[in-house]
Amino acid sequence: MKRFVGPLSLLAVIAVAVAYAGTAAGNSTNFTASYSGKVHEVVVGDNVTGTPSGKGKASLIGKGTMTGTVKGSQSSTTGCTPLTGTGTLKGSKGSLKLKLTNSPAPSTACGDQDNHNSITFSGSAKVTGGTGALKKARGTLHYTGKYDRGTGAFSVKLTGTLKH
Repeated sequence: MKRFVGPLSLLAVIAVAVAYAGTAAGNSTNFTASYSGKVHEVVVGDNVTGTPSGKGKASLIGKGTMTGTVKGSQSSTTGCTPLTGTGTLKGSKGSLKLKLTNSPAPSTACGDQDNHNSITFSGSAKVTGGTGALKKARGTLHYTGKYDRGTGAFSVKLTGTLKH
């Protein structure tokens, strides 16, 4: 006796397989965060290293802190410089480790022509690990922010989707 799997049965099998694969890969959740604080800046020649330290709140990890190290250059002729660096977002429910990347959006800082203390920055940050509820977190976040070189104040917002 031959068994025939009808279209509905086949769809049911595919639906179960897709649901299982989604569960095995983990949950995907929208992530938002906002931090502000101060940057300690060190300039050696044209090279600039900033170490931001701030407080804020992030979905999935709660209220907490942001720390990191960011490197750029003052020698740009376009007014913008590529950024590299790493950071950590810590909250009551865990932490996320980040690394600035150039994909899907380049990580850059741009100075204002009229006010050299006014810097805007934006780009992508890859989630490279975590702790607590997010120890298996992966994904890429987009960030945008402002930095005042005169006062050292910064603010930044991050958004994206995390798999965890």
